[in-house]
Amino acid sequence: MERSNDLADQSLFTSRVFWGLTCVAVVLVCSFSNPGFLDYPNHLARFYVMTRDFQSPFFQSIYETNFRLLPNIGVDLLMFGFGRLIEPSIALRLVLGTIVWLQCSGFYKLHLARNGRIISPLVLLLPMTAVSYSFVLGFLNFSLAFGLLPWALVSVMRPRSRKWWLSLFGWSTALFFCHFFAWIIFAYLTLIWLFTQSSSKLRRSEIVTVFCLFFAFVALYKLSPSSTEESKIIWSSLSDKFKFVVATFVFGPFWKPATGLFFLLLSVLGLGRRFGISRDTKILLGATTALFLVCPMGLSIGGNFDARIPAIFFSLLLSLSTVKSSKFEQRVVVGLGCMITLIHLTACGIAMNRSNVEGARARAVLTLLPANSVVSVMSLNTGQSTHRDLWFPNYNMVQFVGVPEKPMHIQGLFSYP
Repeated sequence: MERSNDLADQSLFTSRVFWGLTCVAVVLVCSFSNPGFLDYPNHLARFYVMTRDFQSPFFQSIYETNFRLLPNIGVDLLMFGFGRLIEPSIALRLVLGTIVWLQCSGFYKLHLARNGRIISPLVLLLPMTAVSYSFVLGFLNFSLAFGLLPWALVSVMRPRSRKWWLSLFGWSTALFFCHFFAWIIFAYLTLIWLFTQSSSKLRRSEIVTVFCLFFAFVALYKLSPSSTEESKIIWSSLSDKFKFVVATFVFGPFWKPATGLFFLLLSVLGLGRRFGISRDTKILLGATTALFLVCPMGLSIGGNFDARIPAIFFSLLLSLSTVKSSKFEQRVVVGLGCMITLIHLTACGIAMNRSNVEGARARAVLTLLPANSVVSVMSLNTGQSTHRDLWFPNYNMVQFVGVPEKPMHIQGLFSYP
């Protein structure tokens, strides 16, 4: 009885500290002079173009409306709502704070859904993780999508019913319009969750329904061409029916290792049944596989997603952690974490010897210790000309908006003509 009370008191104390750190993280991100988002000025510019100065020759010479790129409009929708009520620059700061709160609280709720109470003080690292990883190196739509992802997973971890299917469709739609890559991970984790449930067997109709839903979203994305070279390649590949079917089934239309990772995922599930690995470990292994699908091998040097692989992995790890895991499972999880971190640090070390932007990204990622994360973020965001040159090398900061010095594509509702 006394042990139960001690655990309850510890859980309550941890919860209070967690929400306090979350508030600090929100204030820090909202108060930075230059938030470390690569596309921060672009979202502000798109809001002005859409609502106020769309007829201005100054903006018309740079931006044009592009509604074809559907899976990248989540932040634009938030700005359209907040920006009409208050000053747009303040509204965008509120959007930043909302993203931080969604990520921290979402992973907290996911931890509760898996364990029933706070059993690991390690969840206190989540606010620091949100500030140091995803938000220094991230893009707004990407960060918003991964703020919604844990909430979507919480809704999936419930008994299946009619409301469950409506919730699945709703969260799939929300993640799809925020960022396609987050939706890919949600699709994988949902399938893993369904296949690893031991309480009740899946009916064939349920499996077919889930696959049809995910197939429809992939097809919708493929049928939405944009002006980027990547989408042009995908659009042209539709003529090859075999490639289209393969890419659709593995939910990875951009990357060559997708097929191999899909079979790796199936083998993990098969080994789990053979050796009695618990459902938690299967989900965690599947999540890791999905993360490597987003960024092939986690080693895309200088790419957009290499720096966020450790952040998402450790957030999922801390959220899904449970005291019921065996020693073998704990060793597997720790080994995976060490392997990913070691490979990632090696990749960052290589990138530091490259161009200015890649070197800046690598130096920021090397602050893996949570104790150094806030300090590193503050130092990066309080710089003036140096900070601007590192994170916005192609932008000239003019008043409230970043104006490109040379044409380059801006993903979202607007792109360059």
